[in-house]
Amino acid sequence: MQCVVRGLAALEGGGFAQVGNDGVLRVWSAAADPVQQRAAPSVGSYLFCVVNLGGNGTGALCVATGGDDGVVRIWREDGPSALAPVQLIRTPGETFAMSTLPHGELIIASDEAGAYVLTRRPSRVAPPAAQRQ
Repeated sequence: MQCVVRGLAALEGGGFAQVGNDGVLRVWSAAADPVQQRAAPSVGSYLFCVVNLGGNGTGALCVATGGDDGVVRIWREDGPSALAPVQLIRTPGETFAMSTLPHGELIIASDEAGAYVLTRRPSRVAPPAAQRQ
């Protein structure tokens, strides 16, 4: 079944990640002939965006997806042909776009007129007053 493609992200080695209206994350590899595909289980909602998070020096695939359910999912390789969600982050609304920032943070654009920066670095966390805005 074909569906609308909503988001693409370039990956190391010439492949790319794809998301769309069917709620499935697909990873296409250009390293093999023919092109190989790995798919994550459907999340049951539209996926609007995908971003490559890199492998944190491990060489393993790591991507984030966002969609109309307001959940950002972090996915990693789970064997040679599978992807598995390793973290779910709830946002206040639908997630329409994401990008990485130079220090490794993830910035998320939401439908409720907000942009959110997710970080694991305590030194980069916004003061409590800014977090409430």
